[in-house]
Amino acid sequence: EALLDAASRDPAEKWRFVDRCFGDDVPTPPTDCAAALESLRRRLAQTKLTSQQLCVCAALFPAAAVDEIYYRDEVLAGLAHLVVDFEHLESTAKAAPCHLNEEAWRRIVRRLGVLNVKDPRALGGTYNLNLQQPDERRCAGVLMALVEDLSVEQPPAPKKKGKKKEPVVVIPPKDPTPGTAFLRDLVFRPTEKADPEPGWVLPKVWRATKGENIGIPTVGRLACAYEPGDREVEDAEERRNVVEELRP
Repeated sequence: EALLDAASRDPAEKWRFVDRCFGDDVPTPPTDCAAALESLRRRLAQTKLTSQQLCVCAALFPAAAVDEIYYRDEVLAGLAHLVVDFEHLESTAKAAPCHLNEEAWRRIVRRLGVLNVKDPRALGGTYNLNLQQPDERRCAGVLMALVEDLSVEQPPAPKKKGKKKEPVVVIPPKDPTPGTAFLRDLVFRPTEKADPEPGWVLPKVWRATKGENIGIPTVGRLACAYEPGDREVEDAEERRNVVEELRP
């Protein structure tokens, strides 16, 4: 009851609690994190939580790993299905009292799946996708299927006979059509250790997103920002259908 009440305390009480929860300075760390986590799961199994309440629970566990287990991650990932305002979980987890950093949030995303973390009705934002992970590769396929405003560029005619043509590429427009969905700030690294390719443009084959997204490579890392345009709300159902179609 104290945990569930913590997120609705009066401002003075709440901020005293938040201050003591910063980082690894847990007010009263559980002496046995594994037992405390199991007890928390049992007690909250049938309880609906707000994002803030879940993050308060998570903040009672250390942010650093204990015996190679990140118990704060375990609370957030293991009880996320109880949250009623899931669309606020990321921003809440990165704020007080959890103060999750990007690395910790990516661990949780890998646990839950990027298509489960993102609201299919509101996919706008930045992405950093590891294409070796099937779930993140499917997310790239969803973005490719939703993008509307792209300029298609044909490859130059080959100078020598029999020389293989470069793939047709699609380039995000410098001045996108108002109200349309488009990608920007594309950065691609063919391998984990490779430097980003300067001036990289998206091969058209990447947009073949049916089935297993056969056009998208199975290695590399893609960073980009997706701008949904004015269709974010009016085509919410269409976007949800695209996400559901590309889920396993």
